[in-house]
Amino acid sequence: MLGAADLEADHPLASVEIRTLGPATRTGPPEGDAVGGRATPHLLNAYAALVPTLTDARRIAAVRGVLGAVEPWHGPVDLVNFLGRANGADAVVGCWTTEQHARLDSVRGRHDPGGSFPYAGHGGAAPGR
Repeated sequence: MLGAADLEADHPLASVEIRTLGPATRTGPPEGDAVGGRATPHLLNAYAALVPTLTDARRIAAVRGVLGAVEPWHGPVDLVNFLGRANGADAVVGCWTTEQHARLDSVRGRHDPGGSFPYAGHGGAAPGR
């Protein structure tokens, strides 16, 4: 990520955000929930500039470069709201712990027994696939 520190160069990144989460975020309700990423103190989000002179492939590669640069500090789960096209196809499944997946499967079984809203990570096919 620091390799892009040459401010005179033309980079496809529009912004890189490091968001600090407060300690209340790390505390869930006593009965549990399915909020992934509670244990992380920080979130990272990178945006590539949407300009006609940049190909989609270059924009995605730039964001993947940022994600790759910080991989050694990547937490055990991602925050689903911070995923985008630069993430791998299986990234959504990695947004919850095994226990949270089980909780979501249980809720799905009670409220959507017919599978009207399938999701690959919780017992159905990914939408549009």
